[in-house]
Amino acid sequence: MRKNWHHILNTLFPIGLLAFLAVLFSMMGKKEISTSEKRKLTAFPALNWQTWTDGSFTRTLEDYIADHFAYREDIIAGTDGIKNAFGIARKSNEGKFIAIKKKKASIKTKKTTLVIDSNYTVALDTGAELLLTNGVFIYDSCSYQFFGGNSYSSARYANMYNAVVEHLPKHIKYYAVLVPSSTEFNLPPATYRYKANSETKGIHYIYSGLNEKIGKADVYNHMKAHRKEYLFFKTDHHWTARGAYYAYEAFCEIADISPLTLGQMSSKFVGGPFLGSLYQLTHDPTLKANPDRLEIFDIPFNGAKAYYKFDANQTQWTPTKIVYKNGEFGIGYGVFLGLDYPVMRIDGPQKNGRRLFILKESYANAFVPFLVPHFEQIFVADVRYFPYKIDKFIEEYNINEFLMMNQLVMANNPYTPQKVLNMLKGKQ
Repeated sequence: MRKNWHHILNTLFPIGLLAFLAVLFSMMGKKEISTSEKRKLTAFPALNWQTWTDGSFTRTLEDYIADHFAYREDIIAGTDGIKNAFGIARKSNEGKFIAIKKKKASIKTKKTTLVIDSNYTVALDTGAELLLTNGVFIYDSCSYQFFGGNSYSSARYANMYNAVVEHLPKHIKYYAVLVPSSTEFNLPPATYRYKANSETKGIHYIYSGLNEKIGKADVYNHMKAHRKEYLFFKTDHHWTARGAYYAYEAFCEIADISPLTLGQMSSKFVGGPFLGSLYQLTHDPTLKANPDRLEIFDIPFNGAKAYYKFDANQTQWTPTKIVYKNGEFGIGYGVFLGLDYPVMRIDGPQKNGRRLFILKESYANAFVPFLVPHFEQIFVADVRYFPYKIDKFIEEYNINEFLMMNQLVMANNPYTPQKVLNMLKGKQ
């Protein structure tokens, strides 16, 4: 009899556990965004004959269940805590913990505090240790990535853009916007002089090699004049909208545009604190204790409309938003343009005939909204996903201005110029 009960319990327990988890799963609210992973969660799949027969329904259902498992965010947070307790999350890519000693890599300065608003501050130049965690440098509870470009990688990017100019119609106006990182502004030079190449020299080298037809925006000096403002996130590799604004000022100088002043736009912090992409790489507890806030500006779009396409075979443009203020993509960098769509079209408020094509990566997302009041149309193409041959797209939409915009690290990555050259040849 005992043996029978043993078998009965072995059978009923897993069934009961699965039933309990199924009830719990059905009762729990389903989120659209993972705040810890900064991504959109899998939606419940459509059930029809095609999705059932090709197996996509069951595959997507598995992803849906995994993404919406009960207390998933709490489990992720608990795992991070365990890793930090055992020092796992503070190891480099080589499996070693690296700490640069103060006597070799720190400077003695008075602590400088940047006040963003009455309840939010960022500390700069504190003489703290510089730490390396999973390829990310951490200094005074802020994250940084170092520039490793050189004259060869800079020349490769300049040659690529020159090839674009030679390939496209002669009447087009061309612009270049290269963006430095927070490392160039916020880290004391003594902490990284021997670990990163100069970003200012990298920008100068690329600009000096560009065709004279290309206008070159002096983003560095516009941002440098405001370096003690909140220009870059502390836990994310992107810049803030405020940092993007000063790049917009620099762009307006070369594009014959009178920029909106900060006084013409109100700003506010939306949502609560959030942790960005570099925290997700490191799960560093000091970054977790120093989260970011999201500032947005009330830019006068004046009825502008935005659309996107995912692939070249899509005949219709799908409506979207320029700025997502209600957390559809989380309160983080996804607020600006939402996803990195392969191509967006923004129909602006002007009827001035100015149609701008921007070839970019995600750094441009916070920059683009400032341009909307000045153009009749803006086409935003992500260099990683753009599905068209560039010259055909330019001709189809009668585009007359072209902007190549990249963060300097991405510009020096061989992937970027090769992708653009492939677009010229129609090899997506």
